[in-house]
Amino acid sequence: MDSTDDLLRMVRAAEPELTPKLRGICRLIETDPVMFLRSAAGKLCAHTLEPTLIRFCQRSGYAGLADFRMMDAADRVILLADSAGFGKPRLHRIRAMEHVSVLVTDLPSDHETACRIRDRGVQVVSTIEEPAL
Repeated sequence: MDSTDDLLRMVRAAEPELTPKLRGICRLIETDPVMFLRSAAGKLCAHTLEPTLIRFCQRSGYAGLADFRMMDAADRVILLADSAGFGKPRLHRIRAMEHVSVLVTDLPSDHETACRIRDRGVQVVSTIEEPAL
């Protein structure tokens, strides 16, 4: 399965809950997903307004268009995150954990949050030294 299949599946699942303007971007993606992933932002803005495009990316869990493209192009997503931000409000969210392959963090491997993330199928790599048994 390639990134365009994943993109189409994501768009079709989200479309019913979106505003009419954001649904317009869904139709653009469904018409030509490769064009959407590879075209310059200026070309995409010929079909929609830039704030709408950014809102679509943010509604999909990305900071913006570049983040959207980078995460969708990756076969394996490795997230490096320090534990200070877990469970706290943030300015933008990281793409849903189900799309992350590996989380590298300063959480101990037996920490409750690390265990919950591991239960979702994500490999958790702790950067802190743990005592040898």
